[in-house]
Amino acid sequence: MPDAIPRLSAWGPARRLAYGALLGLCVALLLALARGSQALEALELRFVDVRTRAFVGTRAADPRIVLCVVHDEDHLRLRRSDVAPLEAWPWGLHLHRHAFRALAHARPRVVLVDLLHVDRGASREDVTLPEGTPADTPWVQLLVAEADEARELAAAYAQAGPVVLGFQLDGAPGEYEQAARARSARGRLGLGPGFVPQGGLERPHATLPVSGLLEGARLLGFVNVQPDLDGVSRRAVVVGRWGAQPVPSLALAGAWLAAGGEQAVDGGGVRLGESHQPLGPDGGFLVNFRALPATRAGGASRSAYAQVRPADLVQVGLWLEEGRDPASWPEPAREVVARLRDAIVVYGAHLQGSEDVVPDPLVGAQLGPEFQATVVDNLLHGDGRVRPPRGVDLAVLLLACLLAGALGTLLRGRWLPHLPALAALAAVGALGWGLFAHGLVLDVVTPALGLLLAWAGAGVLRLGTEGRRNRWLESTFGRYVAPEVVEALKREPALLALGGRRRELSVMFCDIQGFTSISETLAPEQVVHLLNRHLTDQSQAVIATGGVIDKFIGDAVMAFWGDPLETPDHALRAVKAALASRDAVAALQPLAHELGLPTLRVRYGLCSGPAVVGNMGSEERFSYTCMGDTVNVASRLEGANKAFGTQVLVAAPTYLMVREQVLARRIADVVVAGRQEALRAYEVLALAEGAPDALRQHVAHFQQAHEALRRGDLPGAREALARARAARPGDGPTAWLSSVEAAISSGQMPSPWDGRAVLSGK
Repeated sequence: MPDAIPRLSAWGPARRLAYGALLGLCVALLLALARGSQALEALELRFVDVRTRAFVGTRAADPRIVLCVVHDEDHLRLRRSDVAPLEAWPWGLHLHRHAFRALAHARPRVVLVDLLHVDRGASREDVTLPEGTPADTPWVQLLVAEADEARELAAAYAQAGPVVLGFQLDGAPGEYEQAARARSARGRLGLGPGFVPQGGLERPHATLPVSGLLEGARLLGFVNVQPDLDGVSRRAVVVGRWGAQPVPSLALAGAWLAAGGEQAVDGGGVRLGESHQPLGPDGGFLVNFRALPATRAGGASRSAYAQVRPADLVQVGLWLEEGRDPASWPEPAREVVARLRDAIVVYGAHLQGSEDVVPDPLVGAQLGPEFQATVVDNLLHGDGRVRPPRGVDLAVLLLACLLAGALGTLLRGRWLPHLPALAALAAVGALGWGLFAHGLVLDVVTPALGLLLAWAGAGVLRLGTEGRRNRWLESTFGRYVAPEVVEALKREPALLALGGRRRELSVMFCDIQGFTSISETLAPEQVVHLLNRHLTDQSQAVIATGGVIDKFIGDAVMAFWGDPLETPDHALRAVKAALASRDAVAALQPLAHELGLPTLRVRYGLCSGPAVVGNMGSEERFSYTCMGDTVNVASRLEGANKAFGTQVLVAAPTYLMVREQVLARRIADVVVAGRQEALRAYEVLALAEGAPDALRQHVAHFQQAHEALRRGDLPGAREALARARAARPGDGPTAWLSSVEAAISSGQMPSPWDGRAVLSGK
């Protein structure tokens, strides 16, 4: 008899309000603790990117900033004109020297060199020789051969005006921090008494330019870019420390030299004249990217900033060296010089083999010099974005959860309880959007998730107090119809009509190996007891993964995934169910031994693909089932296990859908009775995550043997099979593959093996 209908009692408003507020508080506390997790941070970053792209273009790029980036096109152009000789590096120091001679003629406001000149032009003091290495060793001679050119380039730096050279902060000792470099570098790192940074990037070591170049630089700045956990660079860290010494970034040093008026860097941020850029605890801010005039296409670099070709600068530098009158230069050359006058130049290189690319949230990637230019732009205008104090985010989270929990529990009706959560969700989105426009990056995902969880919890609380009758009805009805079918029928009553529809499914068959012999040795009561335990375990594995038990056929189970609930990962669910069911058989072994039976072994066959699913039968008697070739293949693969000594055989479509998540091996292209087309079968041994190393090694050896047989390498196959047996003694598929090798060796089968296995029975 069904259970009695429970009596329902309603809570009063005060009690509902108190429980709802407590629920919201608990949700807020849990999310506050989970806020530092990678999953939540990744979601927050995705929504930061959405807002970043939405607000791109609210202010145009600073027209004073000019990019001068060496590309392969510049090298090819100069090589055709015989300016760039054939050499190992396509852009030598002499070409930089010509370019900077042109910059000196143009008189820019400041030049930021986003390059790491660490080898070329090194002096002997810049090279750390292994102990006992003679100073006249050829590779040393080659390394320092351009020391004079480095000094000449440094002189060109000095003539070009304030030049900021880039260097890199490192966490471990490198080979470019010699005493000569360090002495020259340390005197070029301070920005004056107003430079008192707090926080930032702290590293004990540095990769420094050659000392010859340092002599021509006004300042040095680090070029490190700090990506977020997803590898995308959204933040600019502009202060740091090299050991105990405060250091600026390349962009900060360049902006410092370019700005006028009051200048200071302290805990309050960066003040450059009229602009003020706040800094977060990490010594940086979120970059306010500028809009591109057009998308990148065909490999060409498009930038929000004006660009000057370095090849043009080299040509101007050569004309200056020749003493050619500027009045005789072509008009484009004079325009280049005019464009650079009083400009903020970011000079870098992006050459094949030495690419300088920074992943960005706009178009996927931008050039490193362009990223530096954008940071300079933000500093000069003070419009980089920062996160508010942590307490602000927590307050918004707490308020959102309390509102959703308290009002969602207090209010009654069909739609009214949902309105507070929807209104609060819209308010959080609007607040995050509005603050972003004013430079504050408020957490949006965490309070939104808190709203949803508190709202859902309030719904559960209402069900717990007012929905007992409904739960009793559902549990009673569910005794006769699968819960999945019940839910599908609620959404779509037309499913009750006889007939079916085509869906993508994963189908599984499983049964106990040798059950006929087992049933002959046991009493009927013992068979029923054993079978009920087994089918219960199988059913739990199917239901736990969202599958539908189609039918029981004696000791066999047929189940499917992907309908009536749409599950794109139906193949993975089916495989997980098969593995869980296989592992659950171990709990049945004591009962089997108690009944005097040998070790039980269950076989599984799985296939994914199209099938017809729905109500099949007559008006008086029908069942919700599926049929089609996918079902037939799964059934055949289940039976094929006994030929190979496998347990979980899956068809190729299933394997292709789960191969990244499972540890599997190819068995054979199976030709079963009644089918001419071969079925490629794989055995799934375990989920990839957590699979033992010994099992992985066994699979690798098995696959090596399989491949060796298919290319006719019998010695290699025998060797790999021996390793596979050693890694997993008693393995059935290894024994079967060994029999294939023996048949080939004896001439009973052709070599190389075509990977096929013809089965005579079902």
